[in-house]
Amino acid sequence: MSPKQKSAAGSSHASPSVERREHLYKILVIGELGTGKTSIIKRYVHQFFSQHYRATIGVDFALKVLNWDANTIIRLQLWDIAGIYLSGSIANNN
Repeated sequence: MSPKQKSAAGSSHASPSVERREHLYKILVIGELGTGKTSIIKRYVHQFFSQHYRATIGVDFALKVLNWDANTIIRLQLWDIAGIYLSGSIANNN
């Protein structure tokens, strides 16, 4: 058996090295108070919907993990920014 044949024969038993890729994306969800930002995030991440939510105070976030393909994982951090910051005086201060 030639060296080339030995190399080919040996490679059939070796598992190919698979490069695993992970990506992290941070997504800010912003909008006016009471527009449904929290509802959209809860529905997307937890497949849950309620018509009764309390206003978000400060910032809340959720994590959604997607298996994009056999070698790629995508992590989405969805940041729920309280609408009061957009409509209140906090957003207007520089």
